[in-house]
Amino acid sequence: MTVPYKHKNKRYGRPICRVQFMTLCTDRKRPILGSIVHDGEKNVWLPSVWGTAATKALTSLQQYNRTILIEDFVVMPNHIHLLLVYKTYRSNLSDWFVFYCKRYILHAMKRFRFSDMAVWEKNYEASYLHSEVIHSVFQQNIEEHVSRWHYDAYYTPTPANPNTFIEKTKN
Repeated sequence: MTVPYKHKNKRYGRPICRVQFMTLCTDRKRPILGSIVHDGEKNVWLPSVWGTAATKALTSLQQYNRTILIEDFVVMPNHIHLLLVYKTYRSNLSDWFVFYCKRYILHAMKRFRFSDMAVWEKNYEASYLHSEVIHSVFQQNIEEHVSRWHYDAYYTPTPANPNTFIEKTKN
């Protein structure tokens, strides 16, 4: 895919990046989306019911969102990484997308929510990618993220059963 990394801002005359790596974290970085267990030679992703719902919601967003393309994503136990390509630019587009994305995923998780606990942290992390080389590094990061989970800044050991945390919140 040829990505227009930058386009010229008509108002200010300077280039604006169109590719962004974004991270959405769960509230207090709790591992509510699943767990990663070491199975012999490799790590295996075991999504919780919430992690499965989040994956389905993001796949749906990936197919139908026309303003921002979700080029790739990975759901981890306590966060989600997204690689985004903006078709158009507005100064508040990232904030709008985060709000929309969290609400959309939460709606998909709604039938599995057992309590009124908060699901998402209010903040998010985002970095614009300024070149094709950096873009390919982040793409590879997403593809190999499960196998390198223990190197992630958000790494937290999680129980083998990903639904353990959710089952505790039922009561």
